[in-house]
Amino acid sequence: MVRLNVLRTILLKYHEELQSSGRRQMVLIDSYHCKNSQDLSDAFRKVREKGMEGLVVKNTDGIEKEGTSSDQAKMKVVAEGEVLVTGFSEGKGKYVGKVGALTTVSSCGKVKTNVAGLTDKQRKEYFDNPELIVGKVITVAYNDVTQDRRTLDYALYLPRMMEVRTDKEQADDLETLTAQIESFTDITSLIG
Repeated sequence: MVRLNVLRTILLKYHEELQSSGRRQMVLIDSYHCKNSQDLSDAFRKVREKGMEGLVVKNTDGIEKEGTSSDQAKMKVVAEGEVLVTGFSEGKGKYVGKVGALTTVSSCGKVKTNVAGLTDKQRKEYFDNPELIVGKVITVAYNDVTQDRRTLDYALYLPRMMEVRTDKEQADDLETLTAQIESFTDITSLIG
């Protein structure tokens, strides 16, 4: 709580200076003091209802440091669903001559997403033999379903390929992909 109060003081002190200088305004994000799993569940639900991705849970007695810390953990939804691979784009840089991203679509045609998460071996194999992946249904892990404000197209947020589904020929539709995300109503679905 000491660090949070220091941040509040700094923001109050420099708020007018930042606004008048034209620099990006600093904003203190919502903070929740959670004493148990129900408090954590309530906080997670609140941030998801605001359209945010999730929480960073911090040990308030932990020592702040740059980089990854064992005193902090990210809490966000990770859902899985199936999409159909319609093609791919060639990679750039070290991925020239390999798959950069898989082009995918939902069964209803409303969700169009470029999927990453391939190994270097898969990138080369699929580039050289497109028939191994194009036209196949794959399982992807993703963190949300988003809609472009301008085009109104839907996409999966941060999709990563998990596996090729040799047992499925039908991808999921928008409703199913969205329901997977919305089914996470409290932290018990995230921490088991």
